[in-house]
Amino acid sequence: MGISTKLKQFRKNKQMTQQDVAAYLHVSRKTISGWENDRSYPDASMLIKLSDLFGISVDNLIRDAKMTVNDRPKEQRSRKRQTVFIATYRFNIVLLIVGYLHMYYLPGFHSAITTLILLINELAVFLSYESWINLKRRLTL
Repeated sequence: MGISTKLKQFRKNKQMTQQDVAAYLHVSRKTISGWENDRSYPDASMLIKLSDLFGISVDNLIRDAKMTVNDRPKEQRSRKRQTVFIATYRFNIVLLIVGYLHMYYLPGFHSAITTLILLINELAVFLSYESWINLKRRLTL
């Protein structure tokens, strides 16, 4: 991924316009547009200011490396967490049913490990739940 693509992506992640970035750097909006469309490149002093603005290292801005988890768009991280939450939630329901069947002593059915798996899966559900703040507010009301 080139520097122009990174600049555009980091700007959008910060929900800033080209005009906002231009005002911060004291340059014109056309300059930012030129950087983002590979017509020109920022000089060293601008790279430092851009790294400060976006909260990343200059190295991360210049080098063509894989993006870290924190650089991914929030929607992508949120979508992944939501998928994990739904999958673990459904798996918990299955485990609860299997654990409940154990109470009836079905022949050939033994689920001693089901409780342990259920507890581990519950932990996964709690770790992938994003809205703890909203849940806390609901419980206090």
